[in-house]
Amino acid sequence: MWELLRCIYGLKQSGRKWHEHVHAFLVKHGFKCLHYDGCVYMHKNDRGKTDVLLAVHVDDFLIAATPAMISRVEALLATEYKMKHLGELSWFLAIKFRWAKNRRSVELSQASYVDEILKTYNMTDCRAC
Repeated sequence: MWELLRCIYGLKQSGRKWHEHVHAFLVKHGFKCLHYDGCVYMHKNDRGKTDVLLAVHVDDFLIAATPAMISRVEALLATEYKMKHLGELSWFLAIKFRWAKNRRSVELSQASYVDEILKTYNMTDCRAC
């Protein structure tokens, strides 16, 4: 009999084991899991203010913080995981992100998702009321 020391991609429990591993790593480094979404973590600084929000979707990490904090979190994650920086956020979970020129706001769009649904149900020619 053999005991698997590591989960294999594609097994039923792989996703759960991966999440447990990521959760344990983040909690060990001071992140707290949000009660209303188990895949979103926050980190507070010494003054008790939130300085990082981190969302995890499968093997994608989305980090919201100042550029300096993003670099620190990326370095922390790189100590445990092989990572590839994909650049500035433009698409995530079928949502398009478009940043304002002043970098103080962002527009979110799911137009491509809506188009895909319309194609699926042969409603591309429908008109709004």
